[in-house]
Amino acid sequence: MATELKFISFNARGLRQARKRRQLFAYFHRRKADIIFLQETHSCLADSKYWMHEWGGGMVFCHGHTASRGVCIIFNPRLTFHIIKQELCQYGRFIILDVNIHDRIITLVCIYAPNIDTPGFFVEISRKLNDFEGETLICAGDFNFVFNLELDKTGGNPRTNFKARETCLDLMATYDLIDIWREKNPCVKNFTWSSNVTPGIHCRLDYFLVFRHVSHAVNETISSPGIQSDHSCISLTISTYSVKRGPGYWKLNNSLLSDTNYVSLINNIILSELHSNEYRDPSARWEFLKFRIRNASIKYSKEKAKEKRDKEPELLKRIANLEQVLYTDDSSAIRHQIKEAQNELLLHYNYKLQGTVIRSRARWVEEGEKNTKYFLNLEKRNKASNVIHSLKLDSGDYISSNDAILAEINKFYFSLYSSGGCNPDPFFLGLPEQCAHAVNLDSCDGELTPDECFEALKSMKNDKSPGSDGLSVNFYKMFWHLLGPIVVNSLNYGYNRGELSSEQRRGIVP
Repeated sequence: MATELKFISFNARGLRQARKRRQLFAYFHRRKADIIFLQETHSCLADSKYWMHEWGGGMVFCHGHTASRGVCIIFNPRLTFHIIKQELCQYGRFIILDVNIHDRIITLVCIYAPNIDTPGFFVEISRKLNDFEGETLICAGDFNFVFNLELDKTGGNPRTNFKARETCLDLMATYDLIDIWREKNPCVKNFTWSSNVTPGIHCRLDYFLVFRHVSHAVNETISSPGIQSDHSCISLTISTYSVKRGPGYWKLNNSLLSDTNYVSLINNIILSELHSNEYRDPSARWEFLKFRIRNASIKYSKEKAKEKRDKEPELLKRIANLEQVLYTDDSSAIRHQIKEAQNELLLHYNYKLQGTVIRSRARWVEEGEKNTKYFLNLEKRNKASNVIHSLKLDSGDYISSNDAILAEINKFYFSLYSSGGCNPDPFFLGLPEQCAHAVNLDSCDGELTPDECFEALKSMKNDKSPGSDGLSVNFYKMFWHLLGPIVVNSLNYGYNRGELSSEQRRGIVP
């Protein structure tokens, strides 16, 4: 199921005039906007209650001066929302909110950047964003620079606030944000601000920035003439998909292989199967052993995860208690215990961060190069990219419901892998028949040897799961001295029987 949210961003150039303010509020109601980002409101604390009454819904203010600055985020009276966290700029230039809408946390950022080159402005916003947790981020406002001098500006000198632009680009790289209008219109010239002088200067200064991984959900991004302002009004319509994820495929956490207790557990399971007198054919024995290993690994992983979840509050409580003791007994022994507990907590946090980096599939990491939020966003993006949100049919129509998407995928692969008549290319029909020499036949045919299988295993890359069982290459390499004979016997049993087991024939379509 998908619902749409419509956003508008507008530099109002002052809302203190009652007539102009009411015209704008009526305009936003007609546009049926859910959330409006306003810049240059020129509001003060005394205006808040009265303006909210005029609008009829929720408003979050960040006041500047009655003649400059000031930003505001306005919510449609019919929109149900709950503000979880907020950050307001003391100079009236930005608002950052975490808001719960439709059971999803969305980070909203309203920006009015300085019109002089101030790179520290975007550095501060980047630092503040690290404390917000939205699965979707909508950043909008007047940035007071152009990204591309050729496409986003005409007239005047070929310059902009270059330093501010560079720090904003760093922010976008850190949080994997994109200028969604330019993403949808890569070569189009468009402007959102025009000067009042002749010859005129026209620039695109107003932007919507969103996470790259939600760009597929943006249905529309347009600009329209503003009301009593030299800025245009820009809008964004985005679908908030509610896609139920399946359980996915289990994969072994390779860090368990350095856990002596886990290694001992698996060794005992394999040895018990090797010494078992219960008769099973080689293929069934291998499948049953994998079943036992998988179940034991999942159970052990859950127990370890619970231990780690419980460890953090225990360490925090221990540190708090020791600090209380320190107030009455300021001894080196107590300080040493506090230091040990803090180091243990730091190791715990580093372990959690390492898991985030691995799940984000970052290709390289250098200490201090990227902050935690960067990897969390990579993880979100990878998770989102593993879900099919919509499909385009041959007819040109789109489907977005889970049942319809699954039915279409099933239909596609059923047709793709169905047996039918084959019309070979004439090129292949004209090729001369070639037969392998007898010496090559001898090396290709026949049963596999343990050495052949082990050489093949060593050639595989670590941290990969070659089958649907979720057991990694690292796992097979570690336990090959025990597993080797069982695996080879299973493969040779399939060769002699003329058919591998169902699991050995199964593949995963990425």
